[in-house]
Amino acid sequence: MGAKALAAVLLAAALSCGGAGERLVERLEVRLALHPDGSLEVSETWIVDVDPRTPSTFTRKLPREHHDGLSVLQPSPPAQVEQGKAPSVSWAIGPGWGAGLQALTVQYVAANALALGPGRARLSWPVLLPNHRWRIKQAYLHFESPGGVTPVTPGGIAEPGWGVTERPTGVEAIRANVGPGEPVTVSFEFSRDDLKPHEPEWQFLMERAEEFKPAFASAAASIIIVGLAVLGLIRVLVSEQARGAARRGLRTAGIVFLVLGPLLALAVKLTLDAFGPWAMSVPASVAIVGLMFLIAGSRR
Repeated sequence: MGAKALAAVLLAAALSCGGAGERLVERLEVRLALHPDGSLEVSETWIVDVDPRTPSTFTRKLPREHHDGLSVLQPSPPAQVEQGKAPSVSWAIGPGWGAGLQALTVQYVAANALALGPGRARLSWPVLLPNHRWRIKQAYLHFESPGGVTPVTPGGIAEPGWGVTERPTGVEAIRANVGPGEPVTVSFEFSRDDLKPHEPEWQFLMERAEEFKPAFASAAASIIIVGLAVLGLIRVLVSEQARGAARRGLRTAGIVFLVLGPLLALAVKLTLDAFGPWAMSVPASVAIVGLMFLIAGSRR
C-alpha cells in the first residue's frame, strides 16, 4: 500500500472514530409542566434533517429514573413505543417522509417525579443523560410550575452555559451547541405545603440501594477473601504428593463457580435489580473466585 493510500485510510479511521454514533439535531424544544400531585407532563420536539432516500431510525430513549412510570402518548409522526424499564420512542425514516427538516414530537407524563424531604419537594429531571450522542444546534426548555406555586429557591438548569429567563409561571432556558455527552438536568425545589405529592416508590428504592451498597460490597469482598484463603491454605498445608488431586479439585470448583456466577447474576437481575449495580458485585465476586481457582488448578 502506498503512502498516500495509507494516509487516506488512517484519516478515514480517525474521522469515523471521532464522530461515531453522533446525530445532528437542528433544534430541541422541551416543555415541562409540574402538577400538584408530583407528576410531570413532558412534551419534546426534535427537529432533524431527514433524507427519505436513505432509510434510518431516530430513537429517543426516555428517562428511566426519577419517576414511577411513564404514560406515553402517541408520538407524531407515528412511531414505535417501548414501555417498561427501558422506555423509548423510535421513528423509522424512509419512503413516505418529506425531505428536509422534520419535527418529531413525543408527549408523556412521568408519575411521582418529585423527591420528598422534610418540608421540601425537589424536582431533578434528567432531560438528557451523559451518554447521549446528539449534537444539538439549539436547545430550548420551558418549565411551568403549578398554578399559584413558586419555587422556594431559584431553579433552572443544573449545568452551566444556559441562558435562563424567569417567567410569571416558570422559567425559560436557551442554549446553543449542546454536544454529545453533555447532560441536561432541570432542577427546582418547592415547599411540600404548596403541593399534594404522592410518596415516590423510586425514591424509596434509591435510598435502600444506597443503604445496602456497603453490605453488597462487603459480601463480595468476603467471598474473594475466602477464595484467596483457600488458595493460601492449599499452598501451605497440602503436600507435594497431594498437589495433583488438589489442582483437579480447584479446576472442578473453578468451573462450577464460573457457571454459578452468571446464574447468580441472572437471579440478582430478576429479584434485586431495584437495589442498583452494587448488587451485581456478589455474583461478580463468585465468578472472580472461579477464575482464580481455575488458573491455580491449571498451574504445574
